[in-house]
Order: sequence, then C-alpha cells, then structure tokens
Amino acid sequence: MVMSLQGTDQLSSWARQPRQARSQETMLRFLEATEELLAERSFDQLSVADIVERAGRTVGSFYARFEDKYAVLHILADRIDEEICSVIADFADPRRWEGRSLAAVVRGFAELTVQWYRTTGPVFQAATAYAASNPSFRDQRVPTFRFCADCFKRLVLLRVEELGHPEPERAADLAFEALIGVLDHRLVFGEFTATTASNDAQLVDEMEELVSGVLRIPARNTAST
Repeated sequence: MVMSLQGTDQLSSWARQPRQARSQETMLRFLEATEELLAERSFDQLSVADIVERAGRTVGSFYARFEDKYAVLHILADRIDEEICSVIADFADPRRWEGRSLAAVVRGFAELTVQWYRTTGPVFQAATAYAASNPSFRDQRVPTFRFCADCFKRLVLLRVEELGHPEPERAADLAFEALIGVLDHRLVFGEFTATTASNDAQLVDEMEELVSGVLRIPARNTAST
C-alpha cells in the first residue's frame, strides 16, 4: 500500500508531528516498515527493534516520533479507516446504482469488501486482534464500521420493495454484521473448517449468497443485474 502523511489531525494524536521533509520521510519509513513486517508475522511478534531494523533508522529516531509500537498501529489503522470510508462513500453514491437491482448492489458490496480485506489484510488483522483486547482502540474504530453499515443500509432501503425481510433496517444491519463477522473471523483465525472457499471468487459468491439470504431477496431477483 502506498503511504503518505496526510491526515495530520489524526497523526498528531499518536505521534509527534514531523516538521521537516527529512523527518517526514523517516516517519513514513517507520510506517512502511511496520506494514512490511505485518505481512510476515503477527503484531504481537513485532518489537520496536524489528521496526527500526527494517526501516534502517535508529531507535532514538523512532522514540522521537512514537511512544511505542502501538502508536504506529493506531496510525496505520487510522489510515485504513479513512481510506475505506472514502471508498465506501463513493460506492454508496445512489447515482452509481441508478436502475440497478438490489442483487447487483449486494454483489458489488461483496466484491468490494473481499477485495478490501485482501488488500489491507496484514494491517487489518493486527488492528482487529488488538481491538479485541483494547476497548479504547475498539471504540475508536466503531465509527468507521457504523459509517460503512449505514452506507450499505441506505442503498438497501432505496430498494426496499425487493426485500422479503419484514424489518428492512434490521435486515440491512444484520447482513452487514454477518458479512464483516465472517471476514473478520477468517482474517484473524484463518481457514479452520473442513470445507472453505478455495479462492476469492468463490468467497465473493458465498458472501453474496450470505447477504442475499439475510435480506431474503426473492430467488427471481438474485441474478445480478
């Protein structure tokens, strides 16, 4: 993932604000190094020394910018949350879906979500695992999930006549919860059942079917159009 130091308000909450170009470059390198390492091992297995070594910087330069490794994770998670909100807002633009069925919306949302989990997997996995044991970090991320859920729900409610569920708003929220719950579980614990999706295309199909089932989309409408 290409990283930047945009979003200075969030940055100042978890790191000392870099004032010079060289200092910004060093901070960026620490973020990139952490992301690279997360693709190789879990966050619990990372130390500040590992991050410093991968970044090619000094321990002093790390602590000049961050309190600890958790501050780095906070910033990485903030970046992901900010980006996913932008992506979802664009996806949920009603003009994008004019004349399209609810089944098409569900298919598109399943594709986007699986792709997002795959793209941000290592950092998202670290953030999800950390949130399970840190209430304040979990609370920090709730608004992002609430925003995504509400965006999806608005698209669903614009096509309420296509639902078979008697409580459309709850159905939309439950469908979102089910989708995210399955993907979170796969991300943190991996594939643990005897049968599982063999590739992302099959996973998208299964997530589409899951969400469609929760919404109770009639069978005649399940073909994406």
